[in-house]
Amino acid sequence: ISFEIYRTLGSPASALGLCLLQNFPWFIQLYMQTYRLVVDSRVLAIADDKHIVDFVPASGPTSSSQLEVCFIMDAHINSSQISIDFQKKFLSIYDFPADANRGFDIPAAVLAPLYDHWEVSSFQTDRERCYGEKDSAPIYSQTSILRMPMPDFSMPYNVVALSCTVLSVFVASTLGTLLRRFDMNEDRRPPMTKLIDGVGAAVRKVKAVLCAARTRQSPGDAKAG
Repeated sequence: ISFEIYRTLGSPASALGLCLLQNFPWFIQLYMQTYRLVVDSRVLAIADDKHIVDFVPASGPTSSSQLEVCFIMDAHINSSQISIDFQKKFLSIYDFPADANRGFDIPAAVLAPLYDHWEVSSFQTDRERCYGEKDSAPIYSQTSILRMPMPDFSMPYNVVALSCTVLSVFVASTLGTLLRRFDMNEDRRPPMTKLIDGVGAAVRKVKAVLCAARTRQSPGDAKAG
């Protein structure tokens, strides 16, 4: 995660006290040991008298973590960059919204100016004044969309379908074995042999019927002659 702050053209060449406030969802884990504030290619230490960091981690899925960075941009400084590494937590299938492919919305960061004589020692007592001055105009960054690792949402359906198929095959085979009546005189010939024998028997039966019909017609023809 990176925040870049630039001094615009035409702005007064004086020191600026700035406070950056950003809320992160609970499933974003920040590594505060990787926090860096780079001011004109120079890393500003947290112990500096012009730099303070306040971080409140999330206590659970119902809360969010809060990062607050306050520092002073001197008159000769034109840009500042705040960076910190983070890790995405694995979410349950029930934590995803209906449109999981869209991602999760990260709220906008708030950049508020401090009063001119801001000091680290008085930050705790003057925090409300920092964000509540009438003349200060806070600046909001754009919101971001974070893509999270998604599980296979079709897996429950696949598991149910496979389980039902295996169960149905098992139940059908078990019931067929239990309810089947075994006949010791059952014809165990191959199906093709049974088919050939059946066709032969049908042919022989037809021949017998034709011979019986001819036998009946022969005495009648002789008497008529």
